[in-house]
Amino acid sequence: MDHIDRERSTRPSLLLRVRSGSDQSAWHEFVEIYGPMIFGFCRFRKLQESDASDVTQDVMVRLSKAMPSFEYQPQLGRFRDWLGKVVYRELLRHWNKEKKHEAAEPMDYLVTADAASDSDWVDFFQSEILRLSFERIRGEFEPETIQIFELAWSEDLPATEVAQKLNTSVDKVYVAKSRVLKRLRQEVLRLTEDLPVAGI
Repeated sequence: MDHIDRERSTRPSLLLRVRSGSDQSAWHEFVEIYGPMIFGFCRFRKLQESDASDVTQDVMVRLSKAMPSFEYQPQLGRFRDWLGKVVYRELLRHWNKEKKHEAAEPMDYLVTADAASDSDWVDFFQSEILRLSFERIRGEFEPETIQIFELAWSEDLPATEVAQKLNTSVDKVYVAKSRVLKRLRQEVLRLTEDLPVAGI
């Protein structure tokens, strides 16, 4: 492991930095990552844009108060699941408030929803974390390496086909895929403290 890889693998996770309560840059990064994710999920659940913004803001306020005491305990569940519960509670509060004015779409699924087992939340979280992690690391690699990775992993093409398409060697395809996957895994761990995405 070279110096750069060692530094990446030992870099404190984003959640650990946020929990310290004194790292404002970590909180800003947290908001930049998870704010749009929460907003996107609210829109996926059919909230109007203004309502989705309100719920997102309410979630972030609750997170700012709760994160310093959050402890990642894999045996009790993932950060993804804990965050999902916070989001669902705010969605339910919003629905109950709007229901009084008879202005809300039915959200009966929220009453019994379990964020940890809700495939919509799990899939949404996983795809967003993977997409964000990849976007954050892609500038660290040569364009050819990224192109190989996108064909070999994202599009799941055989190494021989990727090598033929890009006029390169099969060995180079395997090496490029391995390098990017390793870095992608580090970034997902840094953002979430777990690996919610299979295969990385």
